[in-house]
Amino acid sequence: MQIAGNPCFVCSRTISLMREGAGCVSCRSVFHKNCLQQEGVCPHCGRSLLPTEQVHATPAGPSHLAGINGWLIPWAVGFAVGPVIIVIMFFRAADLFPAVEAAGYAGIYTLDLLLEAGLLVLLIYAAMRFVRMKTDAPVVIISLLIASMGMSAVLLVAAVVAHAAPFVTEGARDLGRAVIQAAIWIPYWRVSKRVKATFVN
Repeated sequence: MQIAGNPCFVCSRTISLMREGAGCVSCRSVFHKNCLQQEGVCPHCGRSLLPTEQVHATPAGPSHLAGINGWLIPWAVGFAVGPVIIVIMFFRAADLFPAVEAAGYAGIYTLDLLLEAGLLVLLIYAAMRFVRMKTDAPVVIISLLIASMGMSAVLLVAAVVAHAAPFVTEGARDLGRAVIQAAIWIPYWRVSKRVKATFVN
């Protein structure tokens, strides 16, 4: 990783000599040693710093992968529109409640709405971590995928126990979709180089 010749993250002046600078291999920021507010701690991401010689020997790495691009774009779109869609669905669900109650499915329908509300809270939290590019965003998003599977499984079991045929069909479909999403996206969030290069704050 090149230190000399790059602008300091703190003061924006160019670092003239390697021995005058320091760098963080986690977030790829470089800075003057004099500009460090806390010795041995990166002013950008807060992680511990390696000795300058080790940083300089570290390969430059895939900085071109950092940022919301590639397969992170569908997630960005989903986080932008997902909460809005769920809120609209809640309003529609409220309109349908009298008919569902008359059909004898009020209990399972209420459970569905409560679980969806919990998922909405987790979705909004995951979106905030994603937008801020926080290091825990991948873990939170994996938790969201697992919670979605769990919610679908709970609803399916409840529908089977309640003999609510329309909800069994919908629950099976939702569970299948959640399992497929988790099977695709959990490995991506765990091993993607773009994820590792992007979520560093």
